Amino acid sequence: MEDIRRAQGVQKRENNCTYAVLAREELGTQWYPFLKQSISDDSRKGYADICGTIELGMNYPELSGQIRKRNAKKKRKTFSQRLLSKIRG
Repeated sequence: MEDIRRAQGVQKRENNCTYAVLAREELGTQWYPFLKQSISDDSRKGYADICGTIELGMNYPELSGQIRKRNAKKKRKTFSQRLLSKIRG
């Protein structure tokens, strides 16, 4: 089941739904009323990080170094996770 979940990108979809709920709260809209209401602190932090990156992107010429630094950190984390999953088999 975990292989299917990973192949179908279920975690990314769940994150997108969670972020939609947070955006709905932030903007005070009634978008997607069928989505869950309970949001974890980790999801809130992830949403804040994404919003921060978008804000940096809006000011790209002045802040390009900070954006590259954030993205490099994410790539290292993803690489490490893939490596660990191969080791675990």
